[in-house]
Amino acid sequence: MIRMSAEMWDKVRRQVLTPSFWLRALPRLKSTYMFRADLTNQHPNTVCTPAGYDLIFPWCDTAVMPNCDETLCSKETLIAQMSSGDLIGVALYEGRVVHHSLAQTRGTVVTESAPRAFELQDKDVYIHYCKTTPGHQGKGIYTIMLHNILTGLAQKGYLNAYISCARHNTASVRGILKAGFRYEYSEKALWSLSGHLRLSLKRVEANKWTVNKRA
Repeated sequence: MIRMSAEMWDKVRRQVLTPSFWLRALPRLKSTYMFRADLTNQHPNTVCTPAGYDLIFPWCDTAVMPNCDETLCSKETLIAQMSSGDLIGVALYEGRVVHHSLAQTRGTVVTESAPRAFELQDKDVYIHYCKTTPGHQGKGIYTIMLHNILTGLAQKGYLNAYISCARHNTASVRGILKAGFRYEYSEKALWSLSGHLRLSLKRVEANKWTVNKRA
């Protein structure tokens, strides 16, 4: 039996009594889009990077990873992801990381809101953890980075790239499609207990429905 100190009990009690805890525990309905890019048909990169930015994929040198913008994760986090096998794409502005995208090349993929995980097959990649600092949003960096990643993955011999986003995130949907991805399926799930319990309600494949009708 695990014994908890009075300090630990007090911490648990304070967390449980907060409104945010119970709001996260309430059941929520989430819809996720999954997209796929066929890398065997990927064209060479012809997208122009905005002036003042350097987009690099993959970033390989952990010894000289620059500092990240304060609204992004720390450079230590990116270095840890690189150590775990992720390929890192970064956008630099004045020597600082203002955007990062990760490409998971092996293992189990767990999307943000889909109810089931899936194993990456050989030569498949899942792109995730894409984030741009607010001061640099609206410049097309996300779309251009995705396009650069697809080009780089194709050159490395990967076959398929996957990416997902919430159905309500129409800006991301537009950027993903523009970068060269195609709608694969959508999935509706019921979340509860902060996402620890997920129940798939409906899955719609690409041949039955297209994202362009709703996005």
